[in-house]
Amino acid sequence: MKTTFKEETDEDLFGEQNVLMGGVTSLIETGFEVLTEDGYSPQLAYFEVEHEMKLICDLIYEGGFNKMYADCSNTSEYGSYVIGPRVIGPESKAAMKQALKEIQDGTFAKNFMDDYRAGFPDLYKMRERSANSQLSQVGAELRAHMPFVNEADKYSTPEN
Repeated sequence: MKTTFKEETDEDLFGEQNVLMGGVTSLIETGFEVLTEDGYSPQLAYFEVEHEMKLICDLIYEGGFNKMYADCSNTSEYGSYVIGPRVIGPESKAAMKQALKEIQDGTFAKNFMDDYRAGFPDLYKMRERSANSQLSQVGAELRAHMPFVNEADKYSTPEN
């Protein structure tokens, strides 16, 4: 694929912030909060909104949305079409467009470099908040009982 440095940089930053990292983590955190605030078990909420994400991502990786839909229940497929656009709708799209504008005009880079020059106080504060969240704590406890994923816990400390 032919590209330019600008295109690759802009798209990479956009994808990471809006979909792959920022979007997915915010969606997981919000789903976990909605379930636990309504009285559902934090352990089951973790499994439903974070742990099973790998299964869905693997299915998409292997064959796109069509494979994911084919391998999941009709109920989940129907809900995806009906509820997904309500959760990630016009307001989310507008926020993504604003985030892309901030990447393109240098606002994101300026804010990042300002935090870097100050010794990353904002980054470290956000990292610490994430590491100490109920979702992170429950996930670490549950993964401790899963030797096949236990290796991942070495990444859950705020020092990384």
